[in-house]
Amino acid sequence: MKKKIEVNKNEEIQSFDGAKNKKTSNKEEKIKRGENITSDFQETNKVVQANSLIRQTNWALNKTSLLMFKMAVSCINTSNPSSVVQMTKKDIINFVGFNKTVDYGHLKRELEKLNVFVKVRDDKKKMVKVTLVHKIEWEKEIDIIKIHFHDDVLPYLINLKEYFTQYQIYSLKGFKSKYTMILFENLVLERGLSIDDFKNNKIISFEMTIEELRNVTNTVNEYERIQNLETRVLKVVKKEINEKRNNMFLLDYEKIKVGRRIEGIRFLMRKRDITKEETEF
Repeated sequence: MKKKIEVNKNEEIQSFDGAKNKKTSNKEEKIKRGENITSDFQETNKVVQANSLIRQTNWALNKTSLLMFKMAVSCINTSNPSSVVQMTKKDIINFVGFNKTVDYGHLKRELEKLNVFVKVRDDKKKMVKVTLVHKIEWEKEIDIIKIHFHDDVLPYLINLKEYFTQYQIYSLKGFKSKYTMILFENLVLERGLSIDDFKNNKIISFEMTIEELRNVTNTVNEYERIQNLETRVLKVVKKEINEKRNNMFLLDYEKIKVGRRIEGIRFLMRKRDITKEETEF
């Protein structure tokens, strides 16, 4: 769904192309000042992605650029998909949580990181990586950014008939760690979570090997000791999900041991009682 504030496409194109008008209209002046902008972004938008993109991708992006990508994905109209979406700079600054005095140069640098390869397949037969974004248009006179998804990543974002995951983009707002975003997506993916799953205070579990955990969080070469992995990833994820009161579930985890060796993690989820403002499992 798009947010629209009366704008005539023909007049917009004329102003962008520098048509030689004898006199600039009031509407064109407003466009130049960043008013009357059409944005594809709303906090109620849904992020829809193929499960293979979520499962396989060991995101090398930082938290900010990863969130920007998810914002862009949420802008795709799944009923009438396009490879180009647009947001305002104000959309990004407000949702990501930038300081209001943020330098636009910093915003541009974070967007440029979206021109990166990510893994979507890795099995005995083949390893496949695709590019996320191949073009970004930064309008200088108005508050608009246009993001062009690369053709190779589009099949993982549009025309999805099966094996896909969706959730509201607002679910990611406020997370300070990219690990929280990544594991939140994996938990939603693996359980296909809905409010019905948590009836009668049911506890839902999901297991992940340490190898799988390191792969999806891109920590294969980081936090070598399990204790450090737990401190920098697992404890952070648990704390951030549980403190975000608009999420439907509370999270805990257990270590899966084989002898003395920790082989995996069992994630535990239960419905949050919003009347009690719960923040602990």
